[in-house]
Amino acid sequence: MNTVSPRRSFLMMIPTMLAAFLVACGGGGGGSGGGSGSGGGGTPAATYDVLHFFVSSPDGVHPYAGLVLDAGGNLYGTTYSSFSFTNGGVVDGNGAVFKITPAGVESVLHFFTNTPDGSKPQAGLVLDASGNIYGTTSYGGASHNGAVFEITSGGAESVLYSFAGGIADGANPMGSLVMDSSGNLYGTTEHGGASGHGTVFEITSGGAESLLYSFAGGPADGALPLAGLVLDASGNLYGTTETGGTSGYGTVFKITPGGAESVLHSFGSGGDGAYPYYSGLVLDASGNLYGTTYDGGSNGSYGTVFKITPGGAESVLHSFGSGTDGTSPYAGVVLDASGNIYGTTTSYNGSHGDGTVFEIVP
Repeated sequence: MNTVSPRRSFLMMIPTMLAAFLVACGGGGGGSGGGSGSGGGGTPAATYDVLHFFVSSPDGVHPYAGLVLDAGGNLYGTTYSSFSFTNGGVVDGNGAVFKITPAGVESVLHFFTNTPDGSKPQAGLVLDASGNIYGTTSYGGASHNGAVFEITSGGAESVLYSFAGGIADGANPMGSLVMDSSGNLYGTTEHGGASGHGTVFEITSGGAESLLYSFAGGPADGALPLAGLVLDASGNLYGTTETGGTSGYGTVFKITPGGAESVLHSFGSGGDGAYPYYSGLVLDASGNLYGTTYDGGSNGSYGTVFKITPGGAESVLHSFGSGTDGTSPYAGVVLDASGNIYGTTTSYNGSHGDGTVFEIVP
């Protein structure tokens, strides 16, 4: 299982599109590629710069996930594929981790080599306080079922864990990791586990992996978690599954620090959404969860933005429609300090038929 469909490959690019949009709208940038000026009322226009063009060799290609930023202003990310010509040979297509300095200088920190190293990182990265980098690869590793890796602040890469798959372990982590205050890492795998429907795992700061939960599939449980997790102040983990649940259209779940899992919501009834794809959740200060589904909604099969209260009550904040509205959001959303919600829809509908960036004001 070492291939990804063209449809999925395109969809995985959506988080990067949103990240690039937000960086661009933030202004700044010292490059020469942008324009600047003054908007109406004396408001400066946003400045846009391309910090780096990925090239065939030696570089990564196809950055699907968003970026992380350290205290020094350096950006870090992953590319799903790569081309590195070394010693007359070609290390082709396994992906890379890159760094871009505030001055716009890009370097590849690591080229993945498939086995026993990882391959195909399609999720974002997390940084610890010491500048070490952690992430997942969807494939590769000792058993070809994906891996969790670390790159130290000095640039040395190591595989913290290779997934074995089967009923005793997870396989194919697609989402990003989340780290708690003790340095433990948490994530999901799309496949593997007791029923083959995916898992939630923990990797301690000492590198020991354990399965916190194996999904059982519908109708009582979710299946196929594609996105990463979000962690609250009490140590509870929240996430989504693409399928499973009462109607087979996906779920939102919670896992307590003790490992007890519960389904907070099963999608698919009435005008509800369906299939939260790579839609990770975000958590506000009041404990409300927000996310997207790429299908369902009161307007048909165009997708939704939803909210789930701490008590588990779900409501649809917006059902996407045809025409000038966007459709089928595959990525999650972000919140600003005022509680406004921002996200993207895919390249269908919108005024030009090429997708949208949207805002929802609660």
